[in-house]
Amino acid sequence: MKSIQKFLFVLAIFYVQHSLAFGLDESILKTPIEIYDGESIELESLVGKKPIYLKFWASWCVPCREQMPHLQHTYQEYKDEVEILSVNIWFNESKKMLQATKEEFGLSVPIAIDRSGKLAQEFEFVGTPYHVLIDRDGDVVHQGYEADKDLDRKIEILAAREKADLPKIALTPADGKPIDITDRSEDVSVLFFTTTWCDWYLKESRPAMSEACILAQKNMNQVHKLLPETSILGIVSRLWTGEKELQEYVDKYAIKHPIAVDVTNDAFLALNVKNFPIMIVMKNGEEVFRTSKLDSVKRITQRISLSR
Repeated sequence: MKSIQKFLFVLAIFYVQHSLAFGLDESILKTPIEIYDGESIELESLVGKKPIYLKFWASWCVPCREQMPHLQHTYQEYKDEVEILSVNIWFNESKKMLQATKEEFGLSVPIAIDRSGKLAQEFEFVGTPYHVLIDRDGDVVHQGYEADKDLDRKIEILAAREKADLPKIALTPADGKPIDITDRSEDVSVLFFTTTWCDWYLKESRPAMSEACILAQKNMNQVHKLLPETSILGIVSRLWTGEKELQEYVDKYAIKHPIAVDVTNDAFLALNVKNFPIMIVMKNGEEVFRTSKLDSVKRITQRISLSR
């Protein structure tokens, strides 16, 4: 019982801190956001047009000040592809302080003011600086305090307008060399997204999902046998999964095709994968087909063959 409780706790923390995308509440999307020296806007007007990067800060926050050059550099590099807003939390602040900060760091990034505190409340953070990334669907795909390589990488991926614009994304199977899922020279490749725990963890709470995961993996094993020359890469979520869990999963299903943990979440983010299991067929680095209906080996092999 204790082990199950521990798992549920770890799982809950992981969901909150790391990553499965979740949509914003409609009231937040429609809440007017005051723009310093400008009119107000609503996030709803931005969703669907561009990804959104919200950087929460305060003028008296030391790490916020240290990150200002990073914020300005990010804005200059991605302002055409990503809607970037520098959101002041409006706590012990004044417009005079905002203007002084703007001049000190030479900021041209738009400054928003969370005067009501509703935006900060939505993301439930406990300190600044705080970073939030929202994809084109309006789903939150990153939250964190650090202006680090992980944040930069996700912004780079979200900024890509086409699959051909994506940076190189390579995953390393346990028993092989890194595989670039964006390889432009690859004729046809198959990416199979799943998890190592869907089959057993969802057995009682979501039995249909559990059965779908089990059948999908078994069918992909068969597809690998029938199409040995086709590149098939299994990609599992990093959620509660490390090398040990991956190996146990490989052994359980006697998997022969390459399979890797998406440790950085780059693959899930780049290909906008928000459910599982799902198969995506790529051709010369471009997606040509995706489906979550993986209950028929015959249908899967036919669809892969049609993509050639």
